Amino acid sequence: MKNLLCTTLFLLYLTITSLFSQELTWVIPPAIDGYDKVEIRNQVLDFIVVKKDGKYGVLSPKGDLIIPIEYDKYDQVTDHHISMYHPKNSAGKVNTFFDKDGYQLDFDRDVNPWYNKPKEKAKKERAAAFEAFVMNTWPGAQFVEGKYSSNKHIIVAEGDTLVKNTYPSQGNVVSDKYLVYRNTDASNYRMIDKDRNVLLEAKKLEIREDDNNNINVGFRGVVDQNGTLQLSDCEEVGTFYKGNYYKVKKAKEQYLAFDPEFNQIFDKPHKYIANYKMDDVTFLVGQSETETYFYRSDTKKTTKAPYKLKQLRNAPKSYYSFAEGDMMGIYDMAVGEVVVEPTHKYVSHIGEEYFVLANDKPVRKKKGSRVFERTLVDTDGETHYNDVCFGISSAGGGYYHIFPTDSTKVLMDADMQEALVYTKKDKLTFSYGWVSFYENDTRKNVRIEQYLAGDKSQWYTDRPKKIDAKDNYPIMYSVQREGKIGFLDENYNLIHPLELESIGDTKGYGPKNMGYFTAKKDGKWGVLQRPTRR
Repeated sequence: MKNLLCTTLFLLYLTITSLFSQELTWVIPPAIDGYDKVEIRNQVLDFIVVKKDGKYGVLSPKGDLIIPIEYDKYDQVTDHHISMYHPKNSAGKVNTFFDKDGYQLDFDRDVNPWYNKPKEKAKKERAAAFEAFVMNTWPGAQFVEGKYSSNKHIIVAEGDTLVKNTYPSQGNVVSDKYLVYRNTDASNYRMIDKDRNVLLEAKKLEIREDDNNNINVGFRGVVDQNGTLQLSDCEEVGTFYKGNYYKVKKAKEQYLAFDPEFNQIFDKPHKYIANYKMDDVTFLVGQSETETYFYRSDTKKTTKAPYKLKQLRNAPKSYYSFAEGDMMGIYDMAVGEVVVEPTHKYVSHIGEEYFVLANDKPVRKKKGSRVFERTLVDTDGETHYNDVCFGISSAGGGYYHIFPTDSTKVLMDADMQEALVYTKKDKLTFSYGWVSFYENDTRKNVRIEQYLAGDKSQWYTDRPKKIDAKDNYPIMYSVQREGKIGFLDENYNLIHPLELESIGDTKGYGPKNMGYFTAKKDGKWGVLQRPTRR
């Protein structure tokens, strides 16, 4: 009956996963029991890994044991095979490959691991392209078998040696106009054009496609889609992280930036160049010792700030601090303006839209050293608080704390209006928008706004743990009450009841993220799928 239920649901799981749901769905029901742990890896349901008494085995999605529970660990879980590790056997092997039917590939069948297939295919394609390029470009060229291996060739054209002792499978044809290769008896790679002119030469010239569908040749240059060599007179070429702009190193601490059309962004090199994205706008930031330039992709304009800006810790990416003498100010690159004048020695960012300014710095090892005047201003520069206190901090969820005395704390809302006054005797702890309190000797956690409204009905043992979104899956939270686990959506609505006893990895790693993770209910394991966005 158990296997029948597993089989029925597994046949339906492909259909289920294509639906858009706001609740978690069992794709393999909680019917697997008798094991200490049940796992999946890389989002592959063909191998349900089970653990018992310190040893691993594998079940099929139907619940059948296809690999016995006798292995020390497992690895290389793919759609095609799994590798199980055990102490060396008589054959001297440490790991064994199994397919999804439980056959031992390295004992009963020829081993042909999945990762070798694309590599071999790519090598053959490169060799074919290499030889075709040579034969079509230089009439009369011929391939002569090498002295020590049939893979080595001497390529001869019109009586002259063209490319000597090469592996065609390791060469690359670039935009049908250039050839990148290395002789087996040489230390450098070369890039030549059809006239045999050497365009680039370096110890390594890897060929890779960048974010603009251009060809980056070993960080030494870029060949555009028309086959024209760009940005070649440089020490290093690369694209910015999460950006399609080029960062070029000319010399030590000398960097330039170029747009996707290879237009130079800044008119001079900078010591540092970085980029970030905000609201689909790319910002490029170039810095020297005394000034900062920044460029916006939407307006394609460059602005100069007469300061050396420094990223403000924990603040949105557009906010930077700067110094005028001993005083610090705050500059917003998104608008290109100073938002906080340099009137204090120390500046920091809290919450979503506030800054704390002070002329003293707390030293926690010295008693009483945290008591000094602090000023709270918003992103428009408007002052909301200015007095002596023990500290100002964020409580999360749009709430803030001001500590007027060592024992009294004031909770402020997003508009800096007083929401709650409490002391240490109340045993309240605020963080990430949640408040922890005790009721009848039971620790409970609720949202701050619930607590302020007197609603303590939806409480959890610990503060909910955030599970970040990936691909088409929204953020969700795992929650726990009285030993049972459930899940909330990004708006803190319950999307799975508190009925689970244990859960596996919920992050959904793997090339095909289907949102699967293992879960235990009523002593039995199954597989749940995360809800997708509608």
